Amino acid sequence: MIGPGFPNSANPNFSFAEYIDNVFQGVRLVIERGGEVGINTTLPRRKLEILDTANAQLRLSYTDNVVYSDFKLASDGDLRITQTGDGVVIGQDTASGARLDVRDNGTGNFSIVDFHVDDQALWAMRIFNDTFGTSNASAFRYFMFNSGIFQFLAPGDLNFNSGNNSSLGTGGMVLKGATQRLGIGTNLPGRILSVDKSGEPQFRISETAFTNYTDFEVNSSGELKIDPTGSLLEVDGDIKQTVHTDNVSNPPTDAELDTIFGTPATVGAGFTAYIDDNNADTNFYQIVSNGTSWWIFTGTKAV
Repeated sequence: MIGPGFPNSANPNFSFAEYIDNVFQGVRLVIERGGEVGINTTLPRRKLEILDTANAQLRLSYTDNVVYSDFKLASDGDLRITQTGDGVVIGQDTASGARLDVRDNGTGNFSIVDFHVDDQALWAMRIFNDTFGTSNASAFRYFMFNSGIFQFLAPGDLNFNSGNNSSLGTGGMVLKGATQRLGIGTNLPGRILSVDKSGEPQFRISETAFTNYTDFEVNSSGELKIDPTGSLLEVDGDIKQTVHTDNVSNPPTDAELDTIFGTPATVGAGFTAYIDDNNADTNFYQIVSNGTSWWIFTGTKAV
């Protein structure tokens, strides 16, 4: 039997207790003066508190004992949700086959889900409902510690960015789904691997970081510069170098070489080029810069 206990000076709360053969079994429902309701507990500390150590504390049912979801707080403090359906949908009343489906509720909220580490203000991962207010509603992004961005876009492109929101899609790294091309520093890779960076080498191969390496740089003139930390650049195979077919004096003058290649100081020490003087079949020159002067070596035609 369940009997009510009415408020009085000794007991200011309204409660329902269970009795079996007039033997008190315990209080099952308490309504405190402040409006707190306790089920199976006499000291509710929230507007509704349900205590059960053996079963799920709350069940929401559509069909009794057939279609329902149970909410259980386990002994380790974990909240466990079990359901007779496929999964849990948050944000909209929409059927889903996913175990967890989180959707924008249609109000245009900027962030759908934030995940935090410990009690930190910065989120470890954030899922957005669009591309920062643009019309591409099919996109979503993950933020890592407020600086790294994973961006998934149709048609299957995957972007990785760092920095603030304004850098999205313009830097970092992108893998293009349609062409299977990877871009670093560009979102429009023109080859299987494209690396874009101005003012410094775009690529480095290292044997020991910051000690033994070779840098590769394409400058604003489209010239490739290979800069090893060692003293030797060894090539296994033939190297084909462009021969300049310019009409020059015999031998070429400093002014002519400056016009064709730039000054020795501009091209730097070690610059090497070849000139085939069309006006004289026997005139073939190797041009070398030591950084301050031009040096000329005359070739002889094989017979």
